[in-house]
Amino acid sequence: MYALVVDEVDEDALRWSSQRLQKFRDALPVCSLDLPVSDVDRTAVLSWRWDIDSEEGFSANIWLALRLAKQLRIRHLFMDLVSVDQNLGGDALLNEVVAFSDLYQRLPVIVTYDHPSAGTRRKWYWTMRRP
Repeated sequence: MYALVVDEVDEDALRWSSQRLQKFRDALPVCSLDLPVSDVDRTAVLSWRWDIDSEEGFSANIWLALRLAKQLRIRHLFMDLVSVDQNLGGDALLNEVVAFSDLYQRLPVIVTYDHPSAGTRRKWYWTMRRP
C-alpha cells in the first residue's frame, strides 16, 4: 500500500500550490510499504476532512498534518488520497478501502479537521493517539 514520505514533502511548495487535484496528488512523494508495517513508531495514518480546493489544489488539513508528522518524526503517512486508488471500482476498490480502514486499528492516528464555524479565521484541531 502506498504511503506519503513525510520528510520528502516540500511544505512551502505544498502550501502555495496552484495545481489541480490530480497534479496535486501526483506531486506528493510516495512509496510502497508492505503490510503489516514493521516501523510503527515512524508510521501513522491520517484522518482528515477533505478540504482540497479544486481550483487552487491546496489543503490546509494536509499541510497541518505534515507539520505535525514532522514534529513527531513520523516518516510515512498513510492517507486515503494516496493509499487508496481513487480510480478503482467494485471489489477492487472495496478491498483497498477495507485494508486502509484496518490501519486505524494498528497505527497511530493523526487527525486534522478545520473547525467549520471559525469562518474566515479558521481554527484547526489535531491530535495523535495510539490504538
